[in-house]
Amino acid sequence: MLVAQWAGQPATKTDFAYHRFLATELVDTTAILAAADATVASTVAYTCPETARCLTVDITGSAEVGTVVIVGTGGDGKPLTVTEDVTGNAGPVNIEAAFWTVESVTPVGFTGGVMDVGIQDKFGLPFSCVIGKCVMVALSNKANDSGGIVYGLDTAGILDPNGLWKPATWAGTAIFEIVYLATEI
Repeated sequence: MLVAQWAGQPATKTDFAYHRFLATELVDTTAILAAADATVASTVAYTCPETARCLTVDITGSAEVGTVVIVGTGGDGKPLTVTEDVTGNAGPVNIEAAFWTVESVTPVGFTGGVMDVGIQDKFGLPFSCVIGKCVMVALSNKANDSGGIVYGLDTAGILDPNGLWKPATWAGTAIFEIVYLATEI
C-alpha cells in the first residue's frame, strides 16, 4: 500500500508542498472503534492507513448529552487532543480535525450506550494553508479535483490549524496528488 509521501517540504513560509497518497476507504463510521462502552475510556491503537483523516463519533442507546475526548496525533505528527459535544441517538458527529493516529477515546457524561468512532471523507494537511494565501491543485487518478479547502486558521470553530481538504468526487480507491502553497500561521 502506498503511504503518504511529501516532497519539497517548505523551506520558507511561502513554499510549495506536494502530497501523494492512496485513499482506500471512503466513509466508515466504525473504522476505528466499533460498539465500545460509552461510559468508559477506550484505548485505541489505530493509524489511518493513507493520511490523516477527519473522524466521526456516534453514541447510540442513550439520549444523554456529553462530550467525547479524542487523543492522538495530527497530520504533522504533533500531539492532538479534541473535545467534542455529542448528543446520544442523534447520529454521527463530524470531528473537524484530522488524526493520523488515535490513542484513546473518552466519553464524558454518559451513563449508558454504545460508542462508534469512524472516518469521514476529509483529509488533513501537514502544513498550514491560510485563506487568501493558499493555492491548491489536486489530482485524483490524473483528473483535476479541486475539492473544498477548510483553511487552517487556529480560531474557534476551526479545530485543525493546518487545514483540511475534501475531494469533490471520490469513487473507490484513488491516488490523490495535492500541490499547494504552504504558509505559516
